[in-house]
Amino acid sequence: MNSMKLACVLVCLTVCVFGASAQLYDRLFRTLMKGYTRDVMPRTSVNSTISVKFNLQLIQVHELSVSFQLLKTEVWLTLSWQDPRLRWDPAEFNNVQKMAVPAGKVWIPDIMLYNGASGIRAATVQALVYSDGSVFLIRPATIRSRCPVLPGSDPTTCTLKFGSWVHNGNELDLDFQGEHKADLTDYVPNYDFDIVNNTAVRNVILYDCCPEQYIDLSYKLTFRPAALRRRRRR
Repeated sequence: MNSMKLACVLVCLTVCVFGASAQLYDRLFRTLMKGYTRDVMPRTSVNSTISVKFNLQLIQVHELSVSFQLLKTEVWLTLSWQDPRLRWDPAEFNNVQKMAVPAGKVWIPDIMLYNGASGIRAATVQALVYSDGSVFLIRPATIRSRCPVLPGSDPTTCTLKFGSWVHNGNELDLDFQGEHKADLTDYVPNYDFDIVNNTAVRNVILYDCCPEQYIDLSYKLTFRPAALRRRRRR
C-alpha cells in the first residue's frame, strides 16, 4: 500500500513539474511574441547593421551531372544573429537562458543561393533563442546548383554562392562562422568522386549602379573522379 501511495505521489509531482515548466515556457513565448513582427529586420536604428554569421556543412553529394551541368547536395545551413526584440531577463522566468521556437515565428536573414538551379528545399525546424537576443538556426536542406561539370577524368570545380537577396552590406553584414571553407565533419564520401579542394571567400562588391556594398560567401569545391583514386591504388 505504501508503495502504491509513493508511486502516486511521484506521478503527481512529475505531472506538476512538467505542467509548471510548460506554463513557464508558454508565458515566455507569449511575452516574446507580443507585438513582434517577423517581417521586419531587427535593426536598432536606421543606420544600424545586422551581423549574420553563416556556415555551410556538407553532408552528402547526391549528383554531379555532366548532362544537366548540375550539382545536387545535402547540406546543413547554420545562421546566427542578434534580435534585440527577443531579449528577456532570466530572473523573471525561473533562470531560463534559452528557448526553442518555430523558425517561422521569428525574423530570419534572407540568405539565398545565388547560383541555384532551383530553390533551397529546407526542412521545417526550430530556432534557438537566447536571453541576450542571440538567435541560432540550423536548417537541413537539399540544394541544386549550377556547375560547369567537365566530362572524363578532368577535375570539376563547383561554386556555391550565398548572400542576402535584397539587403546590401550596410544593412546585413554577412560573414563566415568559423573556417573559410565548407565543414566536412559529417560528410559521407561519394563512391564516384573525391573532394580534392575545399575553399571559400567573402566577396564585397561595388556595382556601378549603386553606392552600397554587396556581400556574398562563395564556397568552391573541386571534385575528381574516384576512378583515378582506385587506379592509383593498384
